[in-house]
Amino acid sequence: RWWHCHRLGDPARFVTRAVRPYCARGAGASLNSMGFDRNGLEILDRERCLGLLDTVELGRVALSDKALPIIVPVEFWMLGDDIVFRASGGLLATAARQGHVVCFEADSGTAAEDSWSVLVIGGLTVADPSVVATANGDGRAPWRTDVPGETVQLSTTVMSGRLLTPAGAHRP
Repeated sequence: RWWHCHRLGDPARFVTRAVRPYCARGAGASLNSMGFDRNGLEILDRERCLGLLDTVELGRVALSDKALPIIVPVEFWMLGDDIVFRASGGLLATAARQGHVVCFEADSGTAAEDSWSVLVIGGLTVADPSVVATANGDGRAPWRTDVPGETVQLSTTVMSGRLLTPAGAHRP
């Protein structure tokens, strides 16, 4: 159907009408192509966004609870193109079990260095147990394994990134 966009091979993960304009470029498309936005921020491509996400461990998940917005900090790691984190029960675990579409943001930087922000919109699911085992075996899981809860996986269906370079800095 024209108002839905999904990842190839995964028709259960639909992104709602809110992101329809961005689905025209195909599954996994970025919100914008490379260049600069109207605020002078450099627009980052998908590969650069994925690389930046792999350099930090703290992000924020935005979702709705009883029609009110809520933002939850999460400790995460990248598994391929997906974002994986631990949900200790409650709102995030419920959203994953119900396959909700959520927004995720991570950033880094200071006034003296390049600052960046990456925004992701995608479907949240409970991660396959093999994902957890692989991450724990590789030493990539950023949390203690004895903490109760579920590991959830966020598809990076729609992605957008921005880079702010400090005033006076020269970009190669």
